[in-house]
Amino acid sequence: MNTKIATLAVSMLMTLSTIAQKNEIKAAEKALKKKDYATALTEISKADGLISNADDKSKAKYYYIKGMALYAEGSDTGNIDDVITSFNALKAAEEASGVSKYSIEVSGIITTIIEKINTESFAAYQAGLNGEMDKYGEAAVGYDKIYRLMPQDTSFLYNAALVNSVGKNHEMAISQYQELLDLGYTGITTIYTAKSTVNNEVLNYSSYGDMMGQVKLKIAKDPKTEITKSKYMDMIKAIGSNYLALDNNEKALEFIRQARAENPTDYNLIIEEGTIYFKMGDNQKYMEKLEEAVQIKPDEAELHYVIGTIILESEENLDKAKEHLEKAIELDPKHSNAYLNMGAVFFKELKPIEDEMNANATNFAKYDKIKAEKYDPILKKMLPFIEKAYGLNPSDDVKNQLNSIYETLGMEKRAE
Repeated sequence: MNTKIATLAVSMLMTLSTIAQKNEIKAAEKALKKKDYATALTEISKADGLISNADDKSKAKYYYIKGMALYAEGSDTGNIDDVITSFNALKAAEEASGVSKYSIEVSGIITTIIEKINTESFAAYQAGLNGEMDKYGEAAVGYDKIYRLMPQDTSFLYNAALVNSVGKNHEMAISQYQELLDLGYTGITTIYTAKSTVNNEVLNYSSYGDMMGQVKLKIAKDPKTEITKSKYMDMIKAIGSNYLALDNNEKALEFIRQARAENPTDYNLIIEEGTIYFKMGDNQKYMEKLEEAVQIKPDEAELHYVIGTIILESEENLDKAKEHLEKAIELDPKHSNAYLNMGAVFFKELKPIEDEMNANATNFAKYDKIKAEKYDPILKKMLPFIEKAYGLNPSDDVKNQLNSIYETLGMEKRAE
């Protein structure tokens, strides 16, 4: 008996809840028709706690009213995120119910919102390119909103990730790229184009059928079907680069290695991998990657300069350091640092001779002989490189070094 009473009580409560829910939705709908959006929101909010147990048709109506009241004919742009959430829930409810009552109307509004956000996002991106770095964030947020509003078009999420990378919002970029990978996004698309028979203008089509239909009608000619390259490896590389920017070297190395497995001769990937090893303090691995990179781009002056400088600092093979620095100068005759470091190579060669001279400091004849036969000839080889470096990039340090050489060699010439 008690069980029956309890069951009846629950049933009555559910019935009363349904009645209350419908009354609140009706009141909200009436306010919406009068364009009293504030009242519509107040009334529909009263049904918030009850809607989860409603049938799909009631849910669709609830989310329609809520979304429309929030949108307020586009006057309240601050509510766009909530509008997007409501409209997506509406479409999901109508798909579940099999009845499409509001989706067509909402689709038109969604298109308007998308066009507005897309225009604003592109303008923000252009401002970012022109130096307003904070605008990249605005652009990325806009593209992400479009994707949330229209999740079937993952290209907008890709745009958001790309702009976040450029704008140095690395954590968000990683998250969005990872989401794309989890969705199986590749970015492969088919592009259909033909030329106008009137003015040879290139025309774009959404399908092969549309293109060929116009070709048959002789409106267009020279039809082309092009399949774009996969963006999969670009995303893997981008994730690695963003981790590198965050100094998360282990994660960066994981993704860069994955990318390199597919592109073993990609110069930029080799340099990035080398940079990671450098940050990790593994100079041997760093050097290995630079040597690998120089095999791919033997005419890269900066690369020869970096390799020569590293060898110079290690003092392992001064001849090899000289070889790379000379190559850097050959490829870029205005590379002032390469000239300076060539001078540094000769300076290191002078060190053992200086020690020999100091050991004979009291034997003037022998001291002068060592200086004349060993020290000065190397100093003379060093001189033109320091002069060239000073000519390209004058500084007090280089000037003092240059004047010291002039003085040691007994020359009257001085750098001003």
